[in-house]
Amino acid sequence: MSHFVDTLAMYFFVDVLASQNHAFTRRMENIATFEDIKVAHDEYLDALMTQSLLAVGGEIRNSLLNLLEVCLCGHTSTGLFLTKQLN
Repeated sequence: MSHFVDTLAMYFFVDVLASQNHAFTRRMENIATFEDIKVAHDEYLDALMTQSLLAVGGEIRNSLLNLLEVCLCGHTSTGLFLTKQLN
């Protein structure tokens, strides 16, 4: 399980956060108005949620949360932390 969690964390940080941050930063270089900033930021957040498998609903999100909850139950007494925080 540790290997899975480490790999998932690496995916989140490298493939999702770093790549989306780079794309957002490039896009901000060509922004002209505040409305453009707002649209770009909303799209950035949406991409982060979707690519990190945390978009509202969806079987993948629920399965991931259940799996991470199982991992937490083995290490802490607050196994329902993720489910409570993200629902």
